[in-house]
Amino acid sequence: MVKKYLQKVGLVAASTVSMSGFMLVAGVARVGAAVNTGDIVNGAVTSAKIASGAVGTAHLMGNAVRTGGIVNGGVTSDDISNGTIQTHDIADDAVTSAKLATNISVSGTVTSGGALTVTSGGATVTAGGFTVNGGLARFGTTTPVHLASSQTTAPTAAVSVTGLSAAAVAGSDTKGTITTTGTPSATGTVTVTFNTAYASAPVVVITPANASGNAALAYVSSATTGTFVITTTAATPGATPSWNFHAIQ
Repeated sequence: MVKKYLQKVGLVAASTVSMSGFMLVAGVARVGAAVNTGDIVNGAVTSAKIASGAVGTAHLMGNAVRTGGIVNGGVTSDDISNGTIQTHDIADDAVTSAKLATNISVSGTVTSGGALTVTSGGATVTAGGFTVNGGLARFGTTTPVHLASSQTTAPTAAVSVTGLSAAAVAGSDTKGTITTTGTPSATGTVTVTFNTAYASAPVVVITPANASGNAALAYVSSATTGTFVITTTAATPGATPSWNFHAIQ
């Protein structure tokens, strides 16, 4: 009787809905398996198959699910892939323990109101940088975390010290070791040029990498966005004075 009435008023077609129990069309409530195998169109679910009482206590708001299959109560332990859920919000536990079958690609901003946890695979930022705007940046709790800096092309170095013929850098713009060639007979400077300039002049700290580097009594005399200069104050420190450096903007 209900089915015939709904057909009469134009709410359903004779071949569209298979009913078991009763269905309240004006609302979301239903008794029994309101829709067993038919398609629902022009509503919350567009071209999605609903089976086994898929829409139970959950409500789908505004075309939330468009092309995927929904089985056994919202989307429970079903796979979601290829943009099944798109453009609209899902409310009232519509997706209750769904798994994503493929990677997620987001062109806009992702905002998390809670903690964000990466359990495997790591996280990679290819452009734009990474900003921690408040709170504590903690590296490691129960196991150690090592910080690493690497790049394809190392910084370069030029020497202006009598007796030294060359200088080279092994490392990155952030950290490295400066090694000279020769035995100095006067004071002078070693200029290191970063592979990529900083946005603002970094703070550069050097430490001796060998006894001659210690005896040279060197210090960082200047630093710009693109270079820093080491000046020696002892004329005869010994052969191949070398230094380690760290640069932080």
